[in-house]
Amino acid sequence: MKRGDRGVIEVRSLERRFGPRRALADVELTVAAGEVHGLIGPTGAGKTTLLRLLAGRLPPTAGSATVLGLPAASPQLRGRVGLVSADGAPSERISGLEDLVFAGRLHGMPAGPAGDRARAVLQQVGLARAGDGPIGAWTPGMRLRLAFARALLTCPDVLLIDEPPAGVDPATCAAVRALVSSHARSGTAVVWATRRLDELRGLASVLTLLARGRVRYAGSVEALAMRALAVSAQDVADRLRRAA
Repeated sequence: MKRGDRGVIEVRSLERRFGPRRALADVELTVAAGEVHGLIGPTGAGKTTLLRLLAGRLPPTAGSATVLGLPAASPQLRGRVGLVSADGAPSERISGLEDLVFAGRLHGMPAGPAGDRARAVLQQVGLARAGDGPIGAWTPGMRLRLAFARALLTCPDVLLIDEPPAGVDPATCAAVRALVSSHARSGTAVVWATRRLDELRGLASVLTLLARGRVRYAGSVEALAMRALAVSAQDVADRLRRAA
């Protein structure tokens, strides 16, 4: 799909239950090719559940989630959706290169091409020199870069990012943002989930705010930031008035 096409990701009236608990309710979301879409909300808002649904790892209870015109759980999407997540952490005894080659083989790549592609994405995320070393000796920033390398291994059309860990070094944060922006400019549809609004400023063009599994806001990052600032200013004024 070309940049600007609507509906790379289409979520309509989506609901997901875990027994009696409703994790998502009546969620609506549209993401275009070349768009970085922020998904923000507190812990337990349903962000991870929504990304897992879009990655085909969970089925919806009701409603629909389509990716590239297909149901999100469709086998035809295998390799076309990349998920950056803390799930499935690699063994600390193997190297980053070995981890990526193994992932490539799971996607059906022959050994030679899997190795070539693994080295290419290690170069892309800035781990070319470290890739042959054991993951157990790596910093949190290097592990985050490897998670992006694994998600990009199959040249996906859609990239889903589930809350990059806090405390990662500034150089890695800047490199990851640049990497995501570069892929979006090439037409990749990106959904970046986080609890922090500042993480999305200058990166996401639009965002969706989730709270208790429901969409509470959909629009620009700056408009939400201004709304939050206005609420904070009103709260300060109210406190001062009560203290007077």
